[in-house]
Formats: sequence, C-alpha cells, structure tokens
Amino acid sequence: MNFEVDSGPFPIEENNNLIASVIASQQESLNEQIR
Repeated sequence: MNFEVDSGPFPIEENNNLIASVIASQQESLNEQIR
C-alpha cells in the first residue's frame, strides 16, 4: 500500500480514513491471535 500523503491522489482526510481502517483491521487480527 502507498501512504504518500504529499503526492497521493487522495486528500488527507481520505488517507487518514484509509490508515485508520488498516490499523483497525490489524488490531482485530492481533486480538484474534491473543485469544
């Protein structure tokens, strides 16, 4: 995935939402592994 905010085609808000959803899904899989 490409997280270049400067030259990216998306506005910063879009990138923040994307990163937030990626972090959320990673957190979910971490929680799955812990159980």
